[in-house]
Amino acid sequence: MINIDFVKRNIVLIASWVLAIVSMFFVPISKDYLEYIDVRTLMILWSIMVIVCCLMRQGMFRALGHRLVMKTSGDRQLGFTLMLLCFFLSMVITNDVALITFVPFTIYIFYERENKKNLIYILVLETMAANLGSMLTPIGNPQNLYLYNMSGMELADFVWLMLPYSAFSLGLLCLASAFILREKSKDEGITFAKHARIKSWPKLIIFLLLFIFAILVVLRFFEPYKLVIATLVIALVLDHKALVKVDYGLLFTFLGLFIFVGNMSELFSLKSLVAGHEMLAAVGLSQIISNVPTALLLSNFTNNFTELIKAVNFGGLGTIIASMASLITFKYYCKEDFSKRRKFLLVFTLMNLLVLGILLVFNLLNI
Repeated sequence: MINIDFVKRNIVLIASWVLAIVSMFFVPISKDYLEYIDVRTLMILWSIMVIVCCLMRQGMFRALGHRLVMKTSGDRQLGFTLMLLCFFLSMVITNDVALITFVPFTIYIFYERENKKNLIYILVLETMAANLGSMLTPIGNPQNLYLYNMSGMELADFVWLMLPYSAFSLGLLCLASAFILREKSKDEGITFAKHARIKSWPKLIIFLLLFIFAILVVLRFFEPYKLVIATLVIALVLDHKALVKVDYGLLFTFLGLFIFVGNMSELFSLKSLVAGHEMLAAVGLSQIISNVPTALLLSNFTNNFTELIKAVNFGGLGTIIASMASLITFKYYCKEDFSKRRKFLLVFTLMNLLVLGILLVFNLLNI
């Protein structure tokens, strides 16, 4: 019997393997399949996910959030602080981890204060901040890591490419916060039943050093297999439970998409449709299949990686499935208040489409 909840939670994973299996009927399995798989990206992605999970389990991000949020008063300050946390931390811990950390935290704060009027708007701002902040760095989201490896770009070139759009996006988010969160709360501050603390400082320091090593691997100073070995050994010794908390579904989604995209490239070429139209193709396709599969699919049909990198990051805005990280927020909110899911989707879609449109115009003016 099909588990509907499993299908809903893993729709992209299932779709990627359905496409991969169907494509196998047209391109027989051979040793060429091994060339489809970007092993470097998978090794780095797995290692970073494990390391970030270890850091999160030590309470690092939650403790930082608590410390900053406890100094706020009123919805505007609170929303602004949480938005900035998601924006800047997503650059190093990825957009989905930022949302997994701070969305439940945000919901908890509002239910503690018994003031939920601005909750939807703050959650949407947080989600947009995570998706827009993560576009600045190669490790901010999976599609960036993949395209960074594919393009052979230097870190400085990647950051310089995305910096104007990241800075402009931050300005838009700040304006949105000031405009939308107009209600002034009389709260003098926020108190918590439980204060977040670091579980073990020695372990945290080791994981931070391992994270720095991961950055050096991304920068191509070391081979990724060394990072995999170091991550596996340290995690087994210090926090073996983190190894099973990793989103292996994302890794298998990549694997299925690698096979599908590789077979598509063998069957026919979409270069005539994609080349010169990367922005339109990537933004449009992302709204339907999300930006990670879009990045993998279109990367085989264009050499203009600078335009594709911008396009798939912009494409994370729009529909709720344009960026799979956005579904994290939606899932957490529906768990708390399922009756207002339609309002959430309406606010989310309108705000995302508005910012997407502004970014596309800014990109045209910035060429």
